[in-house]
Amino acid sequence: MGRRLSVLGRCALACAAAALASASVPAPEAAAAAPPSRAILAFYAADPQDVLVRPAEGGLDDSLLRFLGDQPRLRAGLWSSTQGSYQRQQILLDVSQGTRQPTGLYSDVDEDGDGELDNLRFDAKARAFSNWQPFRRRARDVSTTLRPGLLGGSVPGGAAFAVARGAPLRAAIAAADERGRVAGVSFGPVNTLAARAQALARTRRMVVVSVPAGRSGRGQLAALALARTPDELMLIVQLPETPAPGTFGRAPTRYLRQPAFAIGDGRAGSPASPSTRRDGLVTSIDSRRRSSTGSASRRPTACAGPRSRPRRPSRCRASTTCARAGPPCATGARPPPSWRS
Repeated sequence: MGRRLSVLGRCALACAAAALASASVPAPEAAAAAPPSRAILAFYAADPQDVLVRPAEGGLDDSLLRFLGDQPRLRAGLWSSTQGSYQRQQILLDVSQGTRQPTGLYSDVDEDGDGELDNLRFDAKARAFSNWQPFRRRARDVSTTLRPGLLGGSVPGGAAFAVARGAPLRAAIAAADERGRVAGVSFGPVNTLAARAQALARTRRMVVVSVPAGRSGRGQLAALALARTPDELMLIVQLPETPAPGTFGRAPTRYLRQPAFAIGDGRAGSPASPSTRRDGLVTSIDSRRRSSTGSASRRPTACAGPRSRPRRPSRCRASTTCARAGPPCATGARPPPSWRS
């Protein structure tokens, strides 16, 4: 179970490996059928209370899931984010290593000896996490097969990271290689985020985007979806903050463990998982073990469209059932101190 690749990891690794396999430019007639050669992973940093509304008829309405379902180029659903307690930093590490283990198996990292769990610290000037190695050792203590940074390190030329004010810098974990380094970084205001991400995607095979919650952030998600090209795989995942002690019960647990998810890959129908066999519900560990070099042979199953064999009737439709439930800084520049980490 521990070596199964996550939905995000498998899809992006497939794109990276497909890029390696494409040594020549395909003919126009073959280009339409070619697999994606690049990927954009967008993390929308919204807590449950940022997206839940109470309709007049009662209940809870997931406004983000409804928003994603309304985008014509996206297929929306729910994504199983964690195995164990919800910890945003560990989820990002899981994505970077392409697998997950129960959170209770990991030891705490307290390099400074203050009795508090350390957070990964991103040095924007160096484009790297300054304390990456303790977290690599921490993963290795759980299993020698766990390799944080496997995803970013598998991308030819490395992955890039674009972030806007108010969005978490730690989302860069998903773009880091096994040394904790990111190939390219772009800081700037939220209204330029989609354009900056697309500019990075012209020279990088994978771009991780950290999007702040709110109307402006959603506008940038819509802009990214609208600008998606046929050779691009787009993944959007809600990424809530780790709940503070004593506040876990403020929103139903589902909205942390199964946040909103969307994929843009040119296909129709809801995202599907061979594990759940339900439209609109995917799990992050639903494929058998495969190496990063072997993931290019075919498109990941969890990213597939409708299958030919019958499935259970849909119980999750984004528009109904589930929904109710200044100039940018230069690349590599240090972000303003007011930005969240």
